[in-house]
Amino acid sequence: MQRQLATWITHRWIKWVVFLVALVILGALGSLGSKLPGQQDNDIASWLPGDAESTEVINKSQQFSNPDDIPA
Repeated sequence: MQRQLATWITHRWIKWVVFLVALVILGALGSLGSKLPGQQDNDIASWLPGDAESTEVINKSQQFSNPDDIPA
């Protein structure tokens, strides 16, 4: 029984089956991964309570920043 299983697992064509399955899985995950940036919310103020001092500072500092500036 174990010898038959070992022979089947180490068969010549099994490596190609594993390779193709891995490609299918990577392709599916890759297509899902490309949709991830649209779903992320990386705004710092959205993670903080609305009445927190740091939220107020973020909101007030946005009026002084220029979106065309490049941070150093």
